[in-house]
Amino acid sequence: MINTREEDEMKMPMGITYVMLPAPAPTTGLWTMMEIKMTGEQRNVQEVNFGLHSSETNKLASVQDGLRYLQHFLISMLAYAPVDMRADGSSSRARKRPRTGVSARPAPAPSLEPPWEVLRLVGPFLDAESLAAASCVSTACRDAFTAEHLWSKLCRSQYPSALGLLPTPDTTSPPYRRLFALFRSANVRRRALPPPRLALDDVTFAMDIFAGSGKNTLSFVVAARDAIAKSGRFQFEVDVAARNAAVGKGEFWTVRLTAVRTAGLGVAFSPAAPAAVVMMEAAEVPASRSRPLFGGVRGETWAMEPLPAPGCGGGAKVETEVVFDVSGEERLLEKVRFGVMAQCRYVSIDDGLRYLQHFLL
Repeated sequence: MINTREEDEMKMPMGITYVMLPAPAPTTGLWTMMEIKMTGEQRNVQEVNFGLHSSETNKLASVQDGLRYLQHFLISMLAYAPVDMRADGSSSRARKRPRTGVSARPAPAPSLEPPWEVLRLVGPFLDAESLAAASCVSTACRDAFTAEHLWSKLCRSQYPSALGLLPTPDTTSPPYRRLFALFRSANVRRRALPPPRLALDDVTFAMDIFAGSGKNTLSFVVAARDAIAKSGRFQFEVDVAARNAAVGKGEFWTVRLTAVRTAGLGVAFSPAAPAAVVMMEAAEVPASRSRPLFGGVRGETWAMEPLPAPGCGGGAKVETEVVFDVSGEERLLEKVRFGVMAQCRYVSIDDGLRYLQHFLL
């Protein structure tokens, strides 16, 4: 059966021709398929793909099914010929003629496994996944597809730096297959972090602001969910203009910021106990950063304080930043923004929750 599908040369210069013929017995339902890609009016062949196609699954046959099919024909040609392995790895076969007057021995029953010589020809054309899958078919396939020269080729093409881990360049039997598996597993180990166990709805922030004289100017609590900024980062924003709180003309004022997990707070016999962690302790906010302001002119000032690192203390430097929008000579507080930063950028919401869960859970 020949099915030809060619596009209009003016619209699409690429044409594809399919050739499908039923594969001979003993297996039914398999077709030999060939795909030929051509271009131009002269039908120049650009690419040829071929393989076994299963009519039952309407897909190409797997490597194992293809080998099982070929073994019915290739074994019959090699079953009676003794193998003479040479020193260079090549082999030769010679058919022995029965002696005159002596009956020939009955032919041995064909083995169900493909001969080693056939598998040796297939191996160099398989990728790592196919080699690993084919090696599980039988003992002969395992011996053929775990050969180190096959995995040496894959190591040199995909992980050439891995060869530097070999003990010596002239190692008699380098473990290329194990080396390839080691570097391939590195991709699996580099997986995404799990979602945080602490939810945004479980966190509340408490902030206290003190003027330079030590007087408490403003204190408030706000749920993290209600104050989350539109930036999509772990940054929060609170409008305090209606509270008419002014920090005055002092050289600085101080801020204390506390994160609280309120689960179980005020609930008798609750299995979850509340927890809190100080994110900024008496940080000094220089008033000079807001510049001399007159009338309704606005400005901003800020403070930053390093946060303790969770776990063993490694990782990027983490800081808390608080920014104040102020107006007028009395430094009237209008808006407060705060969040967690790493390398001068606000972290994501999940990363911020992962940091807080080390202290609140």
